[in-house]
Amino acid sequence: MKNKLIFFYLLSFVEGGMMLTTELASTRKISVFFGSSLYVWLIVLCITMTGLAVGYYWANNMIEKKDTTDANYHQKKLSLMFLILSFSLLLWKYNGDIALTLIQMEWSLVSAVVLDALILLFAPMLAYGAITTLLFFLSQKVNSNQPVYGKILALSTFGSVLFAVISVLILFPYVGIQNTLFILSILALTLAFVCYKINWLFGLMMMLLLLIPEKKIRGKVLYQNDGAFSSVMVIDDNYTRYLMVNYIIQSY
Repeated sequence: MKNKLIFFYLLSFVEGGMMLTTELASTRKISVFFGSSLYVWLIVLCITMTGLAVGYYWANNMIEKKDTTDANYHQKKLSLMFLILSFSLLLWKYNGDIALTLIQMEWSLVSAVVLDALILLFAPMLAYGAITTLLFFLSQKVNSNQPVYGKILALSTFGSVLFAVISVLILFPYVGIQNTLFILSILALTLAFVCYKINWLFGLMMMLLLLIPEKKIRGKVLYQNDGAFSSVMVIDDNYTRYLMVNYIIQSY
């Protein structure tokens, strides 16, 4: 019983780190196409919080509807949430195509960022919120005599700090944001199998999706000037010409 409680504590530590890394990566992904203004930050934060809130509520409602003493049932749901998380993170490789399509369709900044952030963040954050709620419930089931919520929140926060430092200082600059998301996706898939033996067919589908290479945005560089404080580029693809400052699209 004690080992199982330690396992849930460890999951909360890893899940908290994965969540903040995902949020940090999303801001960098979106800023490449839409900049990093206060509007963009506000939209990203609102969708992040909304996804978490929906995940908390949904998992709590799921626990109430299925009031069972069978811990394996809820552990199976925990495994399913990690599987959903893994799948949604793998879909990030298509974000470039989506963002460029929104730009070429001349969507307004706010509407384009809202849709792009929804596609990127809502499903992962819903899964993170549901995972946290299920960890609360399962941990309390194992140790009903003492409160566990503070310990889980503390470990989750420590995990966020550690993962954020590693991501910003090591993974993002040397491994790349997309490859970091691949690592998180594989980690989520591994945790899904560790939590509960899920259908191997879903795992195989996930691995096949992982093998599909990310589509690179290719274009002809017409002009590039790397100054002391900024980099300016003009790029042509098949249909559009972009002006980029510090690798962020300014106009087209």
